[in-house]
Amino acid sequence: MAAKQYNHKALSEAIRQGQARMKRLMQNTRVEPAIPEPQVPKQPEKKPVPVGIRPVPAERETPYRLNQGTLVATGAFVLVIAFLVWVNRSKERMETQPVPKPTTPAPAAPAPSQTAQTPPSQPAPTPKPAAPTSVPPVVPETKPTQTSPAVAEPPKPASAEKDHIIVIATYANREHLVPVQAHFENNGIKTEIMRRGSYYLLVTKDRFDSPLKPGTDGYQMLNKIKSVGTQYKAPDGFENFGRTPFQDAYGMKVKAN
Repeated sequence: MAAKQYNHKALSEAIRQGQARMKRLMQNTRVEPAIPEPQVPKQPEKKPVPVGIRPVPAERETPYRLNQGTLVATGAFVLVIAFLVWVNRSKERMETQPVPKPTTPAPAAPAPSQTAQTPPSQPAPTPKPAAPTSVPPVVPETKPTQTSPAVAEPPKPASAEKDHIIVIATYANREHLVPVQAHFENNGIKTEIMRRGSYYLLVTKDRFDSPLKPGTDGYQMLNKIKSVGTQYKAPDGFENFGRTPFQDAYGMKVKAN
């Protein structure tokens, strides 16, 4: 076989261009600083260990942990000590406390005789009045001309026209006022039943002065009505007007004739 022939001129030209290109690349690139290598700390030199002796391992500090059984035993021990201390103190207090001496009761005072003491239930004896013949009664002298108006009030003149009647009771049913009217008629008080709206009024037939003024005939009649009203007993099935009936009677002014 014939040997392959190469173009030496073209090959040398290619090598030259490649070298020029590498030179340009090297000029364009920046030179980066060298990164320092990390320093490895120097390990202490190990001392030679004699043969036949095992090195003692270093002691490690372990945290102290409380055991549950230990806590229970400690608490029980503390309770026993406290109980013993309390028992000793109680004994000391009982020993130091003085024993009270028995006190003898004082001798009772002698009871007074029954003849000298009067029972509280018996009233004190009242003195007997003196005989009229021994001491003459003292009669005070009265002078009618010197009586003060505050002590003896003159009677009030009655008004010529009476303009008040006394309302004894008020009720919605007229039938319940009929026995009341009969009761007052039997005690000398003349009454009549009159209607006012949906109610019936039991009032006096006669007219009086204002019952609010003490000393007038209306005032006296109002007190009489209250006294007679307390004796009223309603028949079965009728209104009894309360436990103390007709104590709220009042005077009502009417037109004079």
